[in-house]
Amino acid sequence: MPNTKQFFIGQYHDLNLNIVTWDGVTAEVDLSCGCLFDHEVDYAPIQGGLADLNQTLNGKLLHIREQKLFQAVRFETLLFDQTQPNIQSEKVLLIGMGNPEDWSAVDTAKAVQIAFRTAQQLGLESVAFAPSILDTGLKLKVDLSSVLVKALLDVYDAQLELEQLGLVKPCTVQNWYFDAGDHQFEEKANNYIQIFKQLTTQ
Repeated sequence: MPNTKQFFIGQYHDLNLNIVTWDGVTAEVDLSCGCLFDHEVDYAPIQGGLADLNQTLNGKLLHIREQKLFQAVRFETLLFDQTQPNIQSEKVLLIGMGNPEDWSAVDTAKAVQIAFRTAQQLGLESVAFAPSILDTGLKLKVDLSSVLVKALLDVYDAQLELEQLGLVKPCTVQNWYFDAGDHQFEEKANNYIQIFKQLTTQ
């Protein structure tokens, strides 16, 4: 396995944001989250991190979708709470994203918030999130990093307000990792850092 690259994006209250060259198999966290569409663009084979996850699970990722055990409809979730051989995280969360042809950045923003709230409900401390956009064959026309960071800060703010209202337990999530590929990683990291600064100094 190539050396893992990681950058610290910034700290927001008690939450540390990072970007790292992990995928759903290699993420060393309490909860590793990946997004799965109900099919790939043009029904091509899955790529990247999703392909890696499927292979590590001996084909079970695609099997459960084909058998409609997890249909990957939009915002459907499935938690693998049984430790899996060769997967670094204790738990894996699949977030359904529906039809890739209907995808918008708002959907992935919502997936970030689902991932955060799931980790919080489970009382977990570290989370990795993989958008799985390129793995599905989608060609990005927008900069997703600003959408992802804003979604995370928004759900964290909501968590703090809910705490003050006495409705939820204090936040357990302390370390958040955005999974990213090795390609142009330093550029991606610098972009995240700049976006974080812009969003937290307004």
